[in-house]
Amino acid sequence: MWLKLKAALPFIILFFFLAVLIIVAWKLIVLIASLKEPVAIAVVTASASVLASALAVVVGRYLERKKEIEAHFRKPKQEQYDHFLKIVFGLITAVDQVDDSDVPKQLMEWQRTLALFAGPATIRAYIDWKRLLITVPTSARSFLALAALMKAIRADLGISNVGLSDGDFAHLILRHADLFNSMIQKNPNVTLQ
Repeated sequence: MWLKLKAALPFIILFFFLAVLIIVAWKLIVLIASLKEPVAIAVVTASASVLASALAVVVGRYLERKKEIEAHFRKPKQEQYDHFLKIVFGLITAVDQVDDSDVPKQLMEWQRTLALFAGPATIRAYIDWKRLLITVPTSARSFLALAALMKAIRADLGISNVGLSDGDFAHLILRHADLFNSMIQKNPNVTLQ
């Protein structure tokens, strides 16, 4: 019983606050309507100016605080995503010489930081990519899911994806990206074996 009441408490407070707000607004409307026209116009104009100023200050502080929080988390996110991309690029291109047997352990460690710092779209894109990665035989859709994950990472860091297609990421990883892109346009389920 107490848990149900505790869960409903925010809604009760919100309802009470809205009811008080509506009553006060109604009383003000009745009061303003009873005033002479020039006085009512002056009161409405003055109160609108005060409300607009107060709203501008509140919204400005909210947006400023939001940017501060994003800036605070941007560096750990960049480090986290850089670590992930080193694992993935090393596995695909063998540039960083990643040991294949070490990759699952590294991804498990990375998932821990993913849960802490990543946004919901990035977590969802990672889950989709990982789900496709373990299917046998591996299809080109897993590569498209990796491209979607990279877009989600970029968006999470505040970088625009406007003008990028999924095939553009193939050029960052594959030697024959144009061939790959033409193949997946014909059949996105083509296997990578």
